[in-house]
Amino acid sequence: MIPNITYERLREVVSYNPLTGKFTWLVSLGSRAVKGQLTSQKVNTDGYHIFRIDKKLYYAHILAWFYMTSEWPKEFIDHKDTIRSNNIWENLREATRQQNYRNTPARNKLKVKGVSQIRNRFYATITLNRVSVKLGSFSTLEEAQNAYREAALKYHGEFAHESLRV
Repeated sequence: MIPNITYERLREVVSYNPLTGKFTWLVSLGSRAVKGQLTSQKVNTDGYHIFRIDKKLYYAHILAWFYMTSEWPKEFIDHKDTIRSNNIWENLREATRQQNYRNTPARNKLKVKGVSQIRNRFYATITLNRVSVKLGSFSTLEEAQNAYREAALKYHGEFAHESLRV
C-alpha cells in the first residue's frame, strides 16, 4: 500500500473510536461521506472493513493504526482475535508476515491447527522460520493437538492463535 493520506488530513476528515473500532466522518465529502455518520462499514471479500477518503480506498485497521500512532505500519497489522472486521484498538498489533500468519485459525479437515491425520495416526507439525518441523506421530488427536499447542506457545508466543492459549 502506498499511503496517500497525511496524518493531518486523516484527522481532519474522520474520527476513530478506539473502543468501538469505528470511524465517523468529521466533514462531508459527498453523498456517501456525511458529517456525523459512520464511514462505510463495507467489508471486502477478505473480511476487512474498507472505505474511501479522497477517492482512495483504505483498510480501516491500517488507518486505525495510523490514526493512533501517527505512523504507517512497517509490515502488517494483526487482529489478535483473527476477526478481520474487529478494529477496536486493543485488538490490533503490528506484526511481521510470519507473526501474522501464525495467528490464523486451523484450515484443515480436522479443524485443529498443526495436526493432520493419515489412516489412524495423527501428526503434529509446526513451521519455524519457513521450515516445517515434525513434532511427532500420535495415536490420538488430543496428543497431537497438545504437542502442537506446546510448540506454538513456546515458539510463537503471543502470536500463537488464540485457540491454543486456552
